[in-house]
Amino acid sequence: MRPTMNEEKERYARAAATLNDARLAAQYARTLQRLAGAPQPEGLILWESELFRRSRRVGLLAGSFNPLTRAHVALAQAARGAGRLDAMLWALSVVIVDKERVERASLVDRLLQMRAFVEDGPDALALFNRGLYVEQAELAWSLMPHLEELVIVVGFDKIIQIFDPRYYEDRDAVLDRLFASATILVAPRVDEDEESLNALLTRPENRRYQARVGFCPLPRRFRGDSSSRARSLASEPGSGRQLRALLPPEGRALVRLTGAYTYGARRAGRAQRQRDVYPLRQSVIEQLAALDPAQVAAAPGLDGLLKRRKDHLSARRAHVSELERTSRSSEERG
Repeated sequence: MRPTMNEEKERYARAAATLNDARLAAQYARTLQRLAGAPQPEGLILWESELFRRSRRVGLLAGSFNPLTRAHVALAQAARGAGRLDAMLWALSVVIVDKERVERASLVDRLLQMRAFVEDGPDALALFNRGLYVEQAELAWSLMPHLEELVIVVGFDKIIQIFDPRYYEDRDAVLDRLFASATILVAPRVDEDEESLNALLTRPENRRYQARVGFCPLPRRFRGDSSSRARSLASEPGSGRQLRALLPPEGRALVRLTGAYTYGARRAGRAQRQRDVYPLRQSVIEQLAALDPAQVAAAPGLDGLLKRRKDHLSARRAHVSELERTSRSSEERG
């Protein structure tokens, strides 16, 4: 059932509060730094519901969620039915396989977005320091003592990647480990459907894993949606209605309140880049992460900290301009 307008407003307000939470942002930044430097595979559950702690059949939906789209939400909902899942583990990784380096939005902000999304439901949010599904599946088992069955939920592009030998030194050995840990549900895209999946699975090299892979029907209206489309729209004026159709409240809050994508487009002019406050937001979060947690607990929200920083920079620019004006006047008089 589609959320009502009031429900969407309430979710947007909760997401706004989470994205403004300086303490949580600093905590996630410190966690990222630690996990990124950990030599061994490691994962953490950052938030979980009471129901999740008792869930035995769990779906693992990993992604960059940059930003979270309604297609991601629809995929999770479809998987709950197709896989008879008790709950979903939404996961992000400090390592992205086969993706461009992600600069916007930052991983901290995407974690805040996802925290706001999962807080009001039956699911959980996790962070891994490994990007391969086999490693994430094994980490998921270590994090959930209540788990009896793990179902990885992917789009069609990911199942192609999973079976691609270019990602492995010994493909079959890794896939044996993967399918010993989990089954996989695959959702269609615009040009790939259940018939396409069957064709992939019946190839001689993939046939031995066929019984461990299932099809997850997804409404056609979501099959062409993507986070990249949302990022592109976010940098265009007057795209609010399109973004509302594409993004749930948490994704819209990330877009509108952080400025992560507004001036991120390469076509942005010089004036736009000069008004880009997103690097300032990241600088504030990095500085908070370096402080003692007790100090951060007493800090105002990120919006207040950003305003202070912007006011300080504006005053400094005004002072520099005045000095330059005074210097020019002195030279003219001389």
